[in-house]
Amino acid sequence: MLQRYQIVVLVDAGSQGGGIIGFNMNKWSSSEVLRFHLKEVQDDLTLLRADLENEEMDNVELYIRIAHLYHHMNSAWNSRRYDSLDNPELLLEQRFMELSEFPKDLEPWGIPSDEELEE
Repeated sequence: MLQRYQIVVLVDAGSQGGGIIGFNMNKWSSSEVLRFHLKEVQDDLTLLRADLENEEMDNVELYIRIAHLYHHMNSAWNSRRYDSLDNPELLLEQRFMELSEFPKDLEPWGIPSDEELEE
């Protein structure tokens, strides 16, 4: 099976001749929890687009389904450090709610430092 890796390389153009100042492979790509939530997003988004194209949805249903997509996107990022879906902590209601919240450590347009990615 082929695996896709995202590599982020930051280049310092200000130094003599430039140089690589950061390198990071996605160390969370093996998280079963992350993959589960991203698969849910992919499947739900495909169905949502089809239903929108067929005009089979009112505003209330659209609201509910978009909120559900956000739940899975937020949970994907917030639970990326959990390796297994069998982790009992994931079953706690309080933890479930925390994982569903918009991430506090994710800037949509920012590039994190290596130290921030290590946390």
